[in-house]
Parts: sequence; C-alpha cells; structure tokens
Amino acid sequence: MIRLLALLLLVGLATNAGEGATAETVTFESHSAVAKHDADLTAELWLPEGEGPFPAVVLLHGCSGLSERVAAGLAAHAAVLVEAGFAALVVDSFGPRGLADGRVCRDLNLLAQARWYRVSDAFAAKAFLAERPEVDGAAVFLIGQSNGGSVAVLAAKPRGVAQQGGGQEPFAGVVAYYPWCGVVGSDLDFASPLLLLLGGADDWVPAADCAEKAARDPADRLEAVVYPGAHHSFDLDTPVQPYAGHTVGGDPEAAAASRAAYLAFFEGVLRR
Repeated sequence: MIRLLALLLLVGLATNAGEGATAETVTFESHSAVAKHDADLTAELWLPEGEGPFPAVVLLHGCSGLSERVAAGLAAHAAVLVEAGFAALVVDSFGPRGLADGRVCRDLNLLAQARWYRVSDAFAAKAFLAERPEVDGAAVFLIGQSNGGSVAVLAAKPRGVAQQGGGQEPFAGVVAYYPWCGVVGSDLDFASPLLLLLGGADDWVPAADCAEKAARDPADRLEAVVYPGAHHSFDLDTPVQPYAGHTVGGDPEAAAASRAAYLAFFEGVLRR
C-alpha cells in the first residue's frame, strides 16, 4: 500500500511538472509490409533532465488520432514518465497519412489496416529511439490506447515482432489501454510481457474477454487490471459522452491508478 501511494504521489507531481515541460518535434520513416501505408511520421520526444541513457516509452493514440484531448492525455502520460526517469515519444500515425479526422473509428476496414501498419510505426519509433544517445535501446517500452492498444498487443506477439519488427528485438514491455481483445488471440503467446488496463464499464471493447484470457495465461506474461465503472478512454481528461456509437469519458481515479500500475510494471521489468 505504501508503494502504491508513493506511485500515485509521483503521478500527481509529474502531471503538475508536465504543465511547463516542452517536447522536441521529430520525424522518422515507417515502412509497412504494404507499401501504400509507408509514411514519414512526426512525433513529440520528451526527455528527463540529465544525460541518460534513459529507458524510454513509445506512446500510440487511438482511432481518432491526435485530437486536442488525446494529445493532452498523452502529454500527461509523457509527463508522468519523464518525472519517473523515462524518455517518452508520442507518435502521430494518422496526421501524416491524412486520417486525423476520426474516420478510422467509423470504418472496420480502416481499423483493421491500421492495426498492422501501426505495428510497423511502433517498431520504427523503437528503432528511432535506439539511435538517440539519451536512450537505452535495450529498455524501450510501448503504451497504446484503444486502436493503439490493439497495436500494442500485436507488437507484443511473436508474429508482430517477426513481420513488422524489421529484425528488431521485442519491446521490453507493453501496456495496452482498452484494446480490442480479439487481437490477444487464444494461444496466449507473447514475446514481450503485456499489461492490459481495462474499463469495467467499457461498452466499446468490453473488459471481460481480456480479463478471462489473462486469468488463464500459463506463462504469466499477460496481466489485466480492470477499473470498475470506468469507460473507454478513462485515462483522458474528457467528460463522459457518446462517441462513434459508444460511451467514452475520463475517470481521474482510474487514470491515476493506471499510471501507477504501468510504472510498477516497468519498474518490475527493469529490475528483472
């Protein structure tokens, strides 16, 4: 309990510290298995004070792209991570591809395509970070929200590493906020340890399937945390409202608890 309270305090301090923090805009190439999805991506790189090398985290948005609220939410995550000693890279997958208007949320084909070319984006971001002298290339993690959460799950699977990783090593650890649990699969085989952060009241991607799979993972590589009463997008600072036929909305308590959970998860991986 003392450790959890310390992590929650860190989350609060980091969020406040992040209000005055600045990020560097960077660009890098992402090459997909399907050439039409290749893109020059933009991202915001946040670095802790000091020389490093620091562990780092790639952050991926959901199907609406980097809208104002999503960008603010990911910046809040970045502030938490920077305060904890991690570099953070917030990647824009949709803006450079002309898909930042929310259309991906309303089209199942676009959602399915995005899941796979964005795995390439994730590994391209990982490769970019590994080339930075401030970053420990052997300690790069991944966090994704919604569609980005589904991407994160795929990036944790051996198939994702093999097909889209471009010969890279797996991520040190992966965190998926409210992903579609169909991508978890039935084999429960993961190249990276995987933490799922789920809303108990999520009517877009219900938590039960993910939680059930985590409960029967024989290798103990999959963990799920369900926040009762939390909706889809519970980590964003946004009122509860309808969106794309579902309910979305922030839950400050669940958001803070989830940040403490992933910091503890990363800490455990680094300690091992």
